[in-house]
Amino acid sequence: NETLSRMIRRNTRLAEIYFGDVAAQMATCSTGAREYQAMLRQYGLDTVTRAIQQLFDQSERLVRSRLAALVDGDYEFTDRLDHDGIHLDTRLAIQVTVRKRGSGMEVDFTGSAAQAPGPINVNYYTSCSAAYWAIRSVFAPDAPTNEGAHRPITVTIPEGCLFNPHPNAPTALRAQSVKAASIAVLG
Repeated sequence: NETLSRMIRRNTRLAEIYFGDVAAQMATCSTGAREYQAMLRQYGLDTVTRAIQQLFDQSERLVRSRLAALVDGDYEFTDRLDHDGIHLDTRLAIQVTVRKRGSGMEVDFTGSAAQAPGPINVNYYTSCSAAYWAIRSVFAPDAPTNEGAHRPITVTIPEGCLFNPHPNAPTALRAQSVKAASIAVLG
């Protein structure tokens, strides 16, 4: 869509870099789709579906076995972001409680700061990724990254907080917040 492309170029500071990234992502997706279709033709949908499910289940078993070896308990940590980029004298709380029970773990961001007017908010799914990464990097770094590895980990993030803002919240500088969230999960 050329009209959309022109609009994005006019509203993007580094349009050539942005469109280079988009082109690389599109090429990667095209290659992945082509190879996946070839695999389906060679092995059939049922075999491929079963193999994917086996990989997910294997990852889940690995992560659960590592988590099951840990002591059950609740672990809390609080950190702060210096500011949101607008209100330079307002520190923002990152509150994390990790609850380990049996072979599962919950990462709960309840108590973290409300979404900010500055661009440091993080969308829900990126916040979940930060929690998954933190837990797996310590307890199961050898587990393949897939749905199964994340099944034992639940993430609770109240709507309207820094890590699950309402739609249209500014998020341009979220990398700092994501890193801080990962570090807070690690406590």
